[in-house]
Amino acid sequence: MSFSPLLPLDILLPLGAMLLLAGIGLAWRGNNRCSLGLRLLAVGARALGLVALLLIALNPGSWRALEKEQPSGWAILVDRSLSMASAEGNQTRWQQAVSIAEKAVKQSRRTERAKVYTFAGNLDEENAKKIADQIPSGETTDIVRSGRSLLAQWPATGLHLNGIVLLSDGRQIAPGKGMDLAQLARSQGVPIFPLLIGSGRQVKDISVAPGRSQYFGFPGQKTKITAMVHNRGYNRINPKVELLDGKDKVVASSEIRFENEPTGTVVLDYTPAAAGFQKLKLRVTSFPEESTLQNNEREVSLVVLSNKTKIFIAEGVPTWDSKFLAQLFRSQPQLDVTAVFRLSADHYYRVSSAEASMTSDAEAIFPSTTAELEKYDIIVFGKGAEYFLTPERTDLLRQFIHDKGGCVVFARGKPYEGRFPLLEVIEPVVWGEAIDSPFRLQPTEVGQEAGLFDDALSPDSEIWKQLPPVSAANRIEQQKSFAEVMVDAVAGESSRQSTFPAVISRRYGKGMVLAVNADGLWQWDFFSAARDAGNIYREFWTQLMQWAITYSDFLPGQDFSLKLSETTVKPDTTIRVRVASRQSGALQAPSLRLLRGETMVRELGQPQRIPDAIAWELFFNGTEAGVYQVELYNPKDKKILGRAPFEVVEPPGEKDNLEPDTEFMRQLAENSGGRVIRESDLPALARELEPEKKSLDESNARWTPLWDSGWLLIAICALFAVEWIIRRRNGLL
Repeated sequence: MSFSPLLPLDILLPLGAMLLLAGIGLAWRGNNRCSLGLRLLAVGARALGLVALLLIALNPGSWRALEKEQPSGWAILVDRSLSMASAEGNQTRWQQAVSIAEKAVKQSRRTERAKVYTFAGNLDEENAKKIADQIPSGETTDIVRSGRSLLAQWPATGLHLNGIVLLSDGRQIAPGKGMDLAQLARSQGVPIFPLLIGSGRQVKDISVAPGRSQYFGFPGQKTKITAMVHNRGYNRINPKVELLDGKDKVVASSEIRFENEPTGTVVLDYTPAAAGFQKLKLRVTSFPEESTLQNNEREVSLVVLSNKTKIFIAEGVPTWDSKFLAQLFRSQPQLDVTAVFRLSADHYYRVSSAEASMTSDAEAIFPSTTAELEKYDIIVFGKGAEYFLTPERTDLLRQFIHDKGGCVVFARGKPYEGRFPLLEVIEPVVWGEAIDSPFRLQPTEVGQEAGLFDDALSPDSEIWKQLPPVSAANRIEQQKSFAEVMVDAVAGESSRQSTFPAVISRRYGKGMVLAVNADGLWQWDFFSAARDAGNIYREFWTQLMQWAITYSDFLPGQDFSLKLSETTVKPDTTIRVRVASRQSGALQAPSLRLLRGETMVRELGQPQRIPDAIAWELFFNGTEAGVYQVELYNPKDKKILGRAPFEVVEPPGEKDNLEPDTEFMRQLAENSGGRVIRESDLPALARELEPEKKSLDESNARWTPLWDSGWLLIAICALFAVEWIIRRRNGLL
């Protein structure tokens, strides 16, 4: 309710108040000969009458728009993409959809208002009057785009759209969010009623993909390549996974057994001969009735490093464990090792790949400057880290990991006694109490997928049960954010087993922190089970070191890192390239170019400096389908500084997955205010969608006062009549 006063309120209200007070005063004075009761009754009647007249002057009421008839209709949206050509019994999906659309039109009381449209990648330009003459030939399905186009074009029909009946298998191939269409339709009061065409059929496919977009190795050293195999629709098969070199020669192979699992992992060993960039290929066996063979092969990029990995070992409480570990690292040709052992309070023994010496110089036992620390790629702590680290050195160590992409390994569990708050910041876990009971190690799926162990040392391998148990570790009170458990410790008998983290990794800034929560692994080197498995002790530590250094931002001996925002993209997707440097100060930005194989596709130019960071970035769009590499090089001497691979994949084709997408259709219906229907629901739905809509014509709205009533006039007259009767009977007239 609102008011439309006869006069402006700032005039009407004061004037009305004055008239009301004057009327009440005159009534009181004019009825002075009456008794008090009659006098009050006369004054009250006049006051109520005047108030009623004042309300009429305020003119309460409301604006009411006139209703007008609006013709309405409904749309039938028919999918004519290539997947609709699939056979369903004696008919194709397209023939079923055409038949249903024709029946739906016949259910309408006014067939000219049930309009049929076809679509594939977008809504067809013209109304499909001869739908039966068309063929399902669309290369893609875009329900979202087609629905939005229909909502935009429908007002031209002059009809109100009561709803959309969607006849499709529901497989949204083109990029698009069904919620966007559903929300737009709901905002316009247009519910969507999907009718799913096609029966559920199981798609069969075997595909392979590398565990990482790029692998790293050393000349003459075994590199583990992880292959992820995906199985859809096959039971009890044993596909063979092969690794091929650049000449398509098979260099490694392994079978994987599937019962009905969707995924499986195999690890293949490859030993590169020389440093450089290599292109390998993973291939998996094809099987009958596969929906596509395009995903049975994938390229793998391998960077074979020429620079040795430099390791510094700090051992404050030497034992057989630290002695064996140092000897193992020194025996590896790709490692350059410097180790310092504390013998007593003032004596340390320093040994490197080149020399050995005794020292009592506190400055020589651990790198004391940034420059000294940056000479190494990995810092390994045994026990007694507190003997090496001062607050200043600990802060340098944190910067070495976070800013310079270094790696720190705690090789014997908790590296200090009591508390060490400055070092605790970088640790991947919060240490608990010591554990003396025996336990054995068992890799997790994360560890196997990372390529730490091959199939012979998979989590289910019996080798782990045959190895001697370990009995020195710490309980883990908390696993910090971004930390991953690579290996579990399993304690107790089979009926009452418990587990806790044994090998934990954590990304920290640009670098990596590893904790091996076990002491006494050196015993593995003396047992036949370990030798039968290919010397687990050696494999465990060398693979762990190799994995750790290649997961940091900077590779051994390299001053630049190269990272891509995406490694698998669709055509024309924007990719962000980020280049970082270990060095500080004003540096010239390196240049980037795009390669396909060893052929340059185009120059990408120099990236732009990121403010307040020793890093640069560049954005570019992917090109046509294929495997590419972004190459970082020095524009002065053309020296290659790094490569990062990525793959441009074609969007899924119409025939890749013929299983109807019931979940997509259900969400589209519910979020738009509609529901999923069946063919038998069409008669009732047609009646639901065909009531005439009445809309309000606000251009011809009129004012409807609330006081326009004969009863109000009678009431006002009666009030004034009461006073007139009282005055007449008392001789006042």
